[in-house]
Parts: sequence; structure tokens; C-alpha cells
Amino acid sequence: MKQRVTLSDGIAAVTGTMRFEAGYATTNGSFWSCDVYLDGKIYCSVCNIETEGEARWRALAIANVLNAAPPEAFT
Repeated sequence: MKQRVTLSDGIAAVTGTMRFEAGYATTNGSFWSCDVYLDGKIYCSVCNIETEGEARWRALAIANVLNAAPPEAFT
């Protein structure tokens, strides 16, 4: 079972000790999904996307916004 991140993990990310990253897009045969990771743990996921490229793009966009967020955004 994959671990989920905690609030303190989010604060550590924006203070420079960890970074959010997009994982690989996966499919269930009909739709695509992609996880956003922080230190190897799932932070959030995008699901039910029609194409692999869009799933990956959305996860990368989320990771980029989270990496740019100030620490107070996670309190």
C-alpha cells in the first residue's frame, strides 16, 4: 500500500528539502491517471483522463504549482 504525505511533508517541500514530482501515467484500459508524489509518497492524483499525455500534463502542472507555493499555503 502506498503511503500518503502529511502536512509537515508539504511544508518541507516548499522550504526546499523535498520536491513534488509527477509519476508515470497509467491506464485501466479506458481512462488514464497520474499521481503526484512527494518524497516517494502519493500527494494527489489526477484520474479519468482520456489521454496519457493529458494525464501526465495535468500532474506536472499540479506539481509545478505546489513547488512554487509559499510555506504558509500548507498550514
